[in-house]
Amino acid sequence: MRDEFPPSGMARHLPVLLFLAAAAVVLSWNLGQGSLMPSDDAIYAQAAREALADGRLLDVTWQGRPLFEKGPVLFWALEAAMSVAGPCDLAVRIPGVLAGLTLLLLGIAMARAAGLSRGAALAGAGMLLATSLLVFNARRPMTDLPGTAIGLAGFILVAFGQGRGPAIAGGALLGLSAMVKLVAPAPFVVALLLLQADRIFRRPSRLLMAFAVAFIVVLPWHAAMAWIHGPSFMDTYVGFHLFRRAMVLVAGEGPSIYATWFAEKEGSTTILIVLAVAGAVLLAFRGNRAARAALALLAGAVLPLAVSQTALPHYLVPLLPGLGLAAAASSDAVFKAARPRLRIVLGWAMGIALAAAFLGANIRDLANPDYGPGAKAVCETLRASGDVERLAATLDLHDPALVWYCNHPVDFLGLEPGFLSATRAIPMLRDVVKPLDAPLLQNLAARKSIIVTVPSRLEALSSAANTAGVLLGQPSSLQGLVVVDVRLE
Repeated sequence: MRDEFPPSGMARHLPVLLFLAAAAVVLSWNLGQGSLMPSDDAIYAQAAREALADGRLLDVTWQGRPLFEKGPVLFWALEAAMSVAGPCDLAVRIPGVLAGLTLLLLGIAMARAAGLSRGAALAGAGMLLATSLLVFNARRPMTDLPGTAIGLAGFILVAFGQGRGPAIAGGALLGLSAMVKLVAPAPFVVALLLLQADRIFRRPSRLLMAFAVAFIVVLPWHAAMAWIHGPSFMDTYVGFHLFRRAMVLVAGEGPSIYATWFAEKEGSTTILIVLAVAGAVLLAFRGNRAARAALALLAGAVLPLAVSQTALPHYLVPLLPGLGLAAAASSDAVFKAARPRLRIVLGWAMGIALAAAFLGANIRDLANPDYGPGAKAVCETLRASGDVERLAATLDLHDPALVWYCNHPVDFLGLEPGFLSATRAIPMLRDVVKPLDAPLLQNLAARKSIIVTVPSRLEALSSAANTAGVLLGQPSSLQGLVVVDVRLE
């Protein structure tokens, strides 16, 4: 229901502005504290630092090697933040926070464009802010949330806009989304195609125009990269990430593994989400425009997960726009059906439920965003002793946060077959993952190198050192990691 007697001027936007201000505080809480996750987060942060240092605009490197994992937009954002705040955790987390705020604002705008009240739009955005899926991923230097936010902007313009202008702008944004992450616009493309079955949204000529513009936006960078780097770029960027990745990363367990992650991470927020989606399904059958758009967005996000054998938690991020709109549509229907006095009670009850869900899902991450404390402690210790240059490798430990915090190249050596098989097939790791044999260990010992491992692999390293005829120094433990130097007898 549209707001009755809406206030004019600045007061009309005050509730949204207050909500976004609160969201900014939440998403920025302890933003510069803790440490990055020892995963792609640290890899992308380091790649942006190298690109900024080398003045690379089109492409990036990681440990001096070309990185063909993602498009350039995230790295441009990370470089811009680092050029202001320096190469630190705070800088590389800022783009994700801005993407998260943008997604919340766009969720409100989409609900309003779909004919929902401002209160319902804020309720939908409030549910998104209550999720760990939004808060946790907004505080990471990853592609998922920026790509989703830009893609959602394109979807709104194409699905709800009028005339050629919004279609052209929406197509450009869909293309820009693909420049963040190749598959980022896929959920929105699927949703737009599904909505063509609905007479309310059927605009095939506008859709074709948007897709053509998206292709024009995407083509130049991809053509330039293929020209500069040759077949190796397409083999990694398309061949690996679209076709082979499912076989070399996390074995797919289908929807069950995603449902488990969702329930474990979201807690009570899951109940609110289920109620919102169930309400949207009922409303869609009654012809509700917002509910149908929400279900199309959810279908567009779920279908790629269903066909992929790879399962990673951040792949759930594209669900956010559909979940937010479903919550807004369901809230709007509930408030419409309630008596005026009851609406106030319902509003307070919903606010309290969302606040409780938010605290349950996010308080730990906000209070202590420390995900790679070992790597940070190791690098601080080595820097204090002047031994960073001696850091050469890890053993049976994939921890790219060491590269980020030490700003020094590191090889990932393996004695365990499982470690080697799980990492060597990944293109970005192909040149830095190596089996640890006697000649390599002797070479490291001749350079008085430092190796970082975990306590459980110290015995295996000691055995390998005895076989190679080299000595291990006294191990030192730091935040769950073990630092040991190797030298010749």
